[in-house]
Amino acid sequence: MGRQGHAAGLDVGGTKIAGQIFDDAWNIIEAREVLTPTESYASLLNVIVGEINWLHIAGGGVQVPIGIGLPGIVDPQNDAVLTANLPASGRPLWRDLGERLSGFQPVIMNDCRAFALSEAVLGAGRGHDMVVGLVIGTGLAGGLVYRGNLIEGFNGAAVGVESMHVTDRRASVVEVNFEVLFQRAPVKRSELLRKLQRI
Repeated sequence: MGRQGHAAGLDVGGTKIAGQIFDDAWNIIEAREVLTPTESYASLLNVIVGEINWLHIAGGGVQVPIGIGLPGIVDPQNDAVLTANLPASGRPLWRDLGERLSGFQPVIMNDCRAFALSEAVLGAGRGHDMVVGLVIGTGLAGGLVYRGNLIEGFNGAAVGVESMHVTDRRASVVEVNFEVLFQRAPVKRSELLRKLQRI
């Protein structure tokens, strides 16, 4: 008989979905990748449901907690996913998964914030009061973890600069979704631009 699962994660990206299930010492029991459907929201939902069911089976048939990381954010007001990389923007993915999975609710968060949290709790940031993780790709995003708690910000988008380009080693923001850490209101765009132009 295989090892029993303790927790699992799905990394839902624009090209692939990677799943891993862990034992109680955070060793990987099973892992696999599948292609991310891009043709419709229904097809994406079907594949995510299938991967969640596979994770439960791979973990010994036990329904384990599952975290899902994806590009973009989840609107805390209506559970809608806001993403440019998946055919799910504006859709209540969390609620739809709960309906398809007979009430089982995975945790869904931005993939960069999931990265920061995992590094803070289990990785390079372990033992530190404050950990910042930054991911540089088509945008600039990340997460801030303070004493094991992820800082969400005003609208769940703390540490997120979603689209930017860099010329002559100076950062110039095109479209900004940014929150000043620990503040309860969005930062003014003019103030953010002024600060970034100093880089």
